[in-house]
Amino acid sequence: MLKFAVCPHDTETKLIRKRWKKINEKFASFLHQPVQLVYFENYIEERQRIKKERFDVYYANPIIAYKLYKQGYRPIGKRKEEQDRFVIIGSKNSKSDDEILLVMVYLETHILPILNFEEIDLLRAKIVYVHSQREIYEKVKRGEADLGIIYQDIYDSIEDINKVPVYRYCTTNFSHFFMALEDVADMVANALEKIEDLDFQKVSDSEFLESYRSTFPIKPLLRIRELFDLSKAVYNIPFIGVIVYQEHIVYANRYIQNLLGYSLEELQKYNITDFVEDQYKDDVQNTVQRRLRGEYFAQNYLDLKIQTKSGSFRYVIAFSNTITYQDEFSGIIFLIDVTKEVHYQQLYKALRNINRAITSVMSEEELFETVCQTVIQELDIALAWIAIPDQESKSFKRRYACGDLSYLDEIQISFDEKIPLGKGPTGMAFRNAKIQINENTLQNRVMKPWRESLLRHNFHSSAAIPIKKYGKIVAILNLYATQPYFFSEEHKTLLEELEHDLGFALEKIEHIQQSYMLRKALEKSDEWVLVADEQGKIIYVNEFVEKVSGYTKDEILGKNPNLFKSGYQPVHFYKKLWSEIIAGNEFEAIFVNRAKGGKLFYLDQKIVPIVLPGASKRFIALGRDITKEKELSQELEHIRYHDVITDLYNFNGFKFKVEELLEQTKQGEYAALAVIDIDRFSYFNKIYGISTGDEILRRIATMLLVHFGKDTIIAKTAGDEFSLFFPNIHQEKQLFVIKFELENIFRHSFRVEENVIKLSVRGGIALYPSDAKSFSELYENAFLALKKAKQENQNIIFFNPDIEKGVRYSLQVQQLLAQAIENKEFLFHYQPYFEAKTQKLAGFEALVRIKDVHGNIHYPNDFIDYLEESTYLKEFESWALQEVAEKINQWNLPISINISARTFQNPEFPIKIKQYTKMLKKPMKVEITERLFMKDIQFTKKLIELLKMSDTLEICVDDFGTGYSSLSYLEELEVDVLKIDISFVRKMVHSSRAKAVVQGIISIAKALHMKTIAEGVETKEQYELLRDFGVDYIQGFYFAKPMWENEVIEKYFT
Repeated sequence: MLKFAVCPHDTETKLIRKRWKKINEKFASFLHQPVQLVYFENYIEERQRIKKERFDVYYANPIIAYKLYKQGYRPIGKRKEEQDRFVIIGSKNSKSDDEILLVMVYLETHILPILNFEEIDLLRAKIVYVHSQREIYEKVKRGEADLGIIYQDIYDSIEDINKVPVYRYCTTNFSHFFMALEDVADMVANALEKIEDLDFQKVSDSEFLESYRSTFPIKPLLRIRELFDLSKAVYNIPFIGVIVYQEHIVYANRYIQNLLGYSLEELQKYNITDFVEDQYKDDVQNTVQRRLRGEYFAQNYLDLKIQTKSGSFRYVIAFSNTITYQDEFSGIIFLIDVTKEVHYQQLYKALRNINRAITSVMSEEELFETVCQTVIQELDIALAWIAIPDQESKSFKRRYACGDLSYLDEIQISFDEKIPLGKGPTGMAFRNAKIQINENTLQNRVMKPWRESLLRHNFHSSAAIPIKKYGKIVAILNLYATQPYFFSEEHKTLLEELEHDLGFALEKIEHIQQSYMLRKALEKSDEWVLVADEQGKIIYVNEFVEKVSGYTKDEILGKNPNLFKSGYQPVHFYKKLWSEIIAGNEFEAIFVNRAKGGKLFYLDQKIVPIVLPGASKRFIALGRDITKEKELSQELEHIRYHDVITDLYNFNGFKFKVEELLEQTKQGEYAALAVIDIDRFSYFNKIYGISTGDEILRRIATMLLVHFGKDTIIAKTAGDEFSLFFPNIHQEKQLFVIKFELENIFRHSFRVEENVIKLSVRGGIALYPSDAKSFSELYENAFLALKKAKQENQNIIFFNPDIEKGVRYSLQVQQLLAQAIENKEFLFHYQPYFEAKTQKLAGFEALVRIKDVHGNIHYPNDFIDYLEESTYLKEFESWALQEVAEKINQWNLPISINISARTFQNPEFPIKIKQYTKMLKKPMKVEITERLFMKDIQFTKKLIELLKMSDTLEICVDDFGTGYSSLSYLEELEVDVLKIDISFVRKMVHSSRAKAVVQGIISIAKALHMKTIAEGVETKEQYELLRDFGVDYIQGFYFAKPMWENEVIEKYFT
């Protein structure tokens, strides 16, 4: 099949396309083969496709025809008497050339009418390019353009009642040609010649070429020369860079080569975006792609940052547009280097920001940080640092720096002029007290000692600015830039202004700090400071005056000091005061004043008259408040014996008062001491906050005071501990009344703020003299009873000697646990269990023991209850899980471990145990008692789900049948093993009921796909019964007792 392409302008309308379709049908019939008719949407598509595709026949405009001829196509003909004719439509509407907007397609043939159009200055008029002839007409019609250039035949074909008028007609010597590939040219020409309504006329190569050699009109020629001269003049401007690019740079003038440091040959290897800073790359790349697709638009960039061959950056103003160059869509860029101007603007902006910051900084460190940060951000500086001279070493130390700090670690700078290290900008700035500029590191010979490091860090220019305070140089501000000539003599004026401003700022900071320190000292002073003017009006008071007098500053300022008069001192006292200070003498005395609330306060005060510059007077009153000295002894006494929160007695006050009353207790009289502790009080502090917790304590104090009255001594003896002493107990049975009343007080909830508070207490009561003969013994025994109440989860209990024994035993166990943790005295005995049918070893149960330093073995009954409630539990768990995990992998058998109630109820336990089970060869079995399972079935269910996420962990129900024995929970929970309690194993031989229970447990387990293990198997008869019932595993003394680790290894693994 042949492909027949037609010029876009000849296929814009449906009518014309219809005509070409008919021509193509006749063409195909004469050729006796199908022909594909190819249309183009616009001229840009046409240009792009002729580069990539081959067409057998092509009806082309003269420009495209010539391109095809150069590609090897042969001209075969044209339409008789045809010439390309154009019309310029629209109107200038009295507009100037600067206002005219001309619309056209970007096609070389359309340039000829423009060049003939003398009424418009092409350099001033704005030209807009569109994709089609019809679009030109529509833009002029809508008033979006003043004039448009289109083919006359397209214009003539447009049907419009209010048709846009023709401004001028333009006839050319050009015409469209039929072009064909060499191998089909003769055949195609003969076929086209047969189509009558085509008016086809054959042409030869020479006729084709001759049509392009026609005499060019003089007017267009002059316009071309004019444009040529203008463009050449622009190209040759010595301070404007010109770049033409396609996919790569194709042309760059000498200015660009010098600016970037590349030769033209080097530049032609790069894309234009290779030189643009990252923040502009995407935008520039988008512009490049649009231009290479043939879009015509202008694009300007102000302060575009481009990179040179040396790595430094330059700022340029860039103007770009779309052109055709070497017959390709291209971009052209005109550049002007504005680096110096940008640097000057940046320096000015930095100076302005520094000046703004100077007004608010309060310390040298803050000033230096602000200066360095500002110049880094605003000036594009690579390093800024403050150098402080060290007179002893005659070198500079770093005070503050930001930027590329590693450079400072490599170099030394001196201010000793006798050595090279002292002859650089920093040293010279210090010695000469003048700004020193290094314009170019490569060329400046004084930079030799640092040049290698400077260039390695890409520092090509620098400046050293001396900073003075009261005329003395105290520091040097050093700035380093990546571009040569970043700092130059032109910038010196602004740098000198920066130097002056920094000196002013340092002096100002010192003044502010001194004033601030003095003012703060006065404000925060614990002495009375008041200043009055010569009329006696108060113009200043410090905070202490407000604090002591009770008046605010607003209430005091402008008033007379007699505001504080108490009336205790006579009139002649004040007359003497004024006569002395008016005469310029100091006056000192004790003043009895009255505060705003009426309370008296005492001042040991001196009034000093001051004469200011200008002869105005001020009176400064300096006083020490001695009121506290009078009240202090009483206050200290109260603080020593009372609780700060509740104002009840504290422990010291309670002890003092109780001992006093015990001495007054007569023989035959009794007294009681109760110690109560608020249960879980830390919970209230955590949930409601400390302030609410304190309010709860105050409410408890009030309740106790209201209920027990003034005869009872009530104290807050510790954080959440209250103690009560009841004198005058006549009968021991009164203790029960006290116990009942204490418990009854806390049965009712109460409200604190928006919170309903319900408290529970634990307490202990001891009786004098039955339980103790002194306060210390009485308090200690009541406290022991309190501890026993906590252990047994009771409210309030009475002391008895057994409690003391129990507490002492508890302390011994706690000591045993502490030593076991510290000395690593925990160990496991391992009791094997076996497969019931084969008696094959199936695994072990790990049973914890303590072996103390004396070699004594302590069994769980001695310590397990205390361990589960102690702070050592978490550390013990970690040891136990690690130990069992190691033995499982060492022996390659499952091992079970018992889990305490507290551990089981910890939501973090599944996460913790997972750390130890993830690499096991065999499962770790966790034994949990049935009672624990049933305590909170939903919690248990969720916990087991989390535990079962580990493939190497199994769940065993220990002591099954001894607890609730609810069968419903077994169905809900993913349990692996039921452990039949020893009590059933022992009874089943003699009890048919026990035997039935055991059989039932085994049957239920099998139905639920669980394993069973019977513990406590001690006889052959027990074993045989269990085996016949179908139990899975057996454990007991009949087979093996718990063994030491070395016994296990010797018996089973050697």
